[in-house]
Amino acid sequence: MDYPAFAQWLAAEMERQNLSANRLGEQSGLSGSQIANVLGGRSKPGLDFFLKIPDALGVDRVDAFRAAGILPRIDGDGLDELARLCARLSAEDRRVVLRVVRALVAAE
Repeated sequence: MDYPAFAQWLAAEMERQNLSANRLGEQSGLSGSQIANVLGGRSKPGLDFFLKIPDALGVDRVDAFRAAGILPRIDGDGLDELARLCARLSAEDRRVVLRVVRALVAAE
């Protein structure tokens, strides 16, 4: 697991949303000191932290898990974005997207 990379991602996301550790703590049900300690590298986040923080930030858990090295990154040409967007679709819409992509690949 890449705790420093996750802390950097978290700090950037907090800055983007103009959130302090205390405010994020209120939103997530964690303490501001827990968040500050993870950001400062003084403690390692546990499972509860990894589940609560993305939800409180309103970001996809997959992004947070990739930032932490829990999930591998998908490199190149917007594949990460495509996966995130597809995950937000209904099951039927995902099947449509899959059929379209298969047709595009078959046409090459």
